[in-house]
Amino acid sequence: MEDLPAFQGILRILEAGKGLVCASGLAGSSKILLAALLQRRLQKPMLIVSDNTQQAERTASDLQFFFSQIAGPSGPSVLAFPSYDIDPYRGLSPHPSLQQQRASTLWSLSHSPDQCVVAPIRALLSRTP
Repeated sequence: MEDLPAFQGILRILEAGKGLVCASGLAGSSKILLAALLQRRLQKPMLIVSDNTQQAERTASDLQFFFSQIAGPSGPSVLAFPSYDIDPYRGLSPHPSLQQQRASTLWSLSHSPDQCVVAPIRALLSRTP
């Protein structure tokens, strides 16, 4: 995949910081393989946004598999940034384990740039105190 002209084009655009890239025509885990290969080449933090929590969990699992196959145990780690399990308008506090995992992910990302964060869109829309 890394030898394909389309991959090289995406890599050049991302390395130059020239805006957004849209890769279409990929199915199943090939999207995650593309992300893993790009992260390996760029060596920069990566954020992958999913539609929902279940998709985020599958994506994180696939990404961890590809990282282990590409880079072995020294590869980048995959961090989950979960969404809160409650409606923000009910006046209830989120579960402490979710708050801890969100804080831990942010801390890890700030201390080691070779990370990949997977989050459902709902997690990114929630304010982090």
